[in-house]
Amino acid sequence: MDDKDKKQPNSANELDIEQADAIALQLSDRKQHDVAPDKATALLVDHQIAFSPSSPEAKCVLRKIDTRIMPLLVAMHAVCRDFKDLAICRFLLGAIEVCTMPVVIMVLGAWYSKGEQVKRVAIWNTSTGWAHLFGGFLAWCIYQADQFRWQALFILYGCMTFTLGLVLYFLLAASPTDATWLTDREKAIALERVRENKTGTEIWKFNPAQLKESFLDIRFYLIFMLLAATGLPNGGLTVFGPSIIAGFGYSTEQSTLLSIAPGAVTIGGLCPLILSCVGVVMMFTIPEKNYAARYGGYVLILLFPISVLFVVTFMTAGVAGSTKKVAFGAVYQIGYTVGNLVGPQTFQPGDAPNYYTAKYTMLAFILLTIILMAALDLTHWYWNHKRDKHEAIHREESDPQLSIVKGDEGFADLTDFQQKSFRYPL
Repeated sequence: MDDKDKKQPNSANELDIEQADAIALQLSDRKQHDVAPDKATALLVDHQIAFSPSSPEAKCVLRKIDTRIMPLLVAMHAVCRDFKDLAICRFLLGAIEVCTMPVVIMVLGAWYSKGEQVKRVAIWNTSTGWAHLFGGFLAWCIYQADQFRWQALFILYGCMTFTLGLVLYFLLAASPTDATWLTDREKAIALERVRENKTGTEIWKFNPAQLKESFLDIRFYLIFMLLAATGLPNGGLTVFGPSIIAGFGYSTEQSTLLSIAPGAVTIGGLCPLILSCVGVVMMFTIPEKNYAARYGGYVLILLFPISVLFVVTFMTAGVAGSTKKVAFGAVYQIGYTVGNLVGPQTFQPGDAPNYYTAKYTMLAFILLTIILMAALDLTHWYWNHKRDKHEAIHREESDPQLSIVKGDEGFADLTDFQQKSFRYPL
């Protein structure tokens, strides 16, 4: 089989899954519709086991070495010759990526007020879209070359990761107090800006009481289910997205180029999740001969990651306490892992090229995501209403000592349950 008849990776941001699938296809000499869900899940298991929550101390160590090791691991994918080599690289890559979500939660909460965090999370969330746009175009360009294949992509992405890692290493500060480019006065101003967040300061000491409170917080389980519901469509589409596009009637080369469109949708992703449901319905109801319209449905599905934006915002602005934040970051990753591991199993070889079972499953879980997001928002609304009512009854603004205590809450390592003046984002 000619190399150009094999699947090519199509996203810079999804290199840890989509491009691993591309390598598996290259090594096993399979056609595009013969992707083995067990192997896809095996790769995800290797990655997600390593990408599991760890201690704050371990995260701190990884944070100092990931700028050097991660680019090397990305580039090393280019020399993989069998499935074992690929699985080892992916396991190590997952171990390095462990700090991503906890760092995002901590940095956003340390630098921005609650009102500013929504916009910043939205901007951060578009990074996946930009990766689809530029990564898909780069993959298509390399696809045209006579001598280079997927190996060139991994080497290129390794160099890009190294360059960006250097920039972040020197310029990204975890909090205003760590920013060497701020004066003492500017640090004080930056800290005062986020006092009203009441989400505490960075304290890396484990607090058992805060962990216990996390397990008693209903949002802990809502976020787990929400991320599992979001991760299931993501896990399937990440591995089998190009196969779905090819199943509409497009060639491998066209499928690689068409992967750019979902990135544009992600960048402009502030659209209702209901459109994702419409997209799924379009894929299995529109006649097969109208493959352009069915592809439009596939693009609409990529609106579903919008739920991640709101969940991250809820955690950065709605969860206080250092240990509780880490616990919520952990359950976020566990839920996302479960969904991503189950997702590829819904794509069975016997269902190719239409994968109707997988599409019905995606529809059900996107609808479940909508319900869970509504439940999370209603929980915040009810708690705010209850606290407002309690405060109106027991208002003691004349007590100066109470005012001092409330002012100090902003930087104390207290949870949102302990701070009665805390209000949750809606």
